[in-house]
Amino acid sequence: MCQQIFLGATTLLPAVTYNESRTSRYPYLGVYGPLEDSDSIVQRARGVLNLPFVYYLSGQMSCGCGFYYEGGEELAEMEAFLHQRGYTEEQIRLYAAAQAPEYYTVTSLGRYLADHRPVARIRLYVTCTHTEGQEAIAHTQTVTPTFFGGASFPSLPEQSLFDVELEVDAC
Repeated sequence: MCQQIFLGATTLLPAVTYNESRTSRYPYLGVYGPLEDSDSIVQRARGVLNLPFVYYLSGQMSCGCGFYYEGGEELAEMEAFLHQRGYTEEQIRLYAAAQAPEYYTVTSLGRYLADHRPVARIRLYVTCTHTEGQEAIAHTQTVTPTFFGGASFPSLPEQSLFDVELEVDAC
């Protein structure tokens, strides 16, 4: 069964059509919605998220299964190297997306959350197909957008709820 990831927000957020153009702000990420309550799955997800606007997230596998990667450390090092050499952000994104679409699925989600968290309270609900809202939440965690990146990113645990908070600047 596939993993499903729903995003809940207090305000309307922009949808993102999944694309592999590698030049978009959010390559390999799809944000669909806001979803209507006509579907019982959406009703159950909304009940868990307890926020008025619900979106469905997808990656390169057309579901929530692609939100993980290993070996991102090498990609992060190469991105830093390319940045030092004067490559543009677009050129660096193109390189990384070509190397590992999963890496950019996750980091695009982090970028999307960073772009929109200042204007909305955001929660992520991770579940499995056909169990949406039917099983108890087994894991809760407060994260910042930078949580979605790093040297590796394990698959998100099912029946999880993530509260997304703003980054706090160190003084």
